[in-house]
Amino acid sequence: MRRGKVLGLGCLLATGLLLALTGCQGGSPSETSSSGSATVAAGSGCGADIARFRSVVTRDLASGDVNRTVHDRIMGELNRAAAACSAGREAEAAGVVRATKQRFGYP
Repeated sequence: MRRGKVLGLGCLLATGLLLALTGCQGGSPSETSSSGSATVAAGSGCGADIARFRSVVTRDLASGDVNRTVHDRIMGELNRAAAACSAGREAEAAGVVRATKQRFGYP
């Protein structure tokens, strides 16, 4: 139960930070993975979901809750979701995110 509350609060903080940072850019909000792959609009449904999940997984890596191998596998799947999202295939992107969360035990 405690982990769920922490993750929920973390997601809320990450979303606020993302919104604050995109506001400073002056352009349309976008998000790019650390590997430089597909750019997705952070404000769109699938783009926002991908950005939030990337933020959670990156924080989990930093805190030691996941190791680098798991992090990299998740990011690879999220890169695939981002490519689908950028191509306008929102249902496919949402499915990849949902399956990835389930596979790795994220709510």
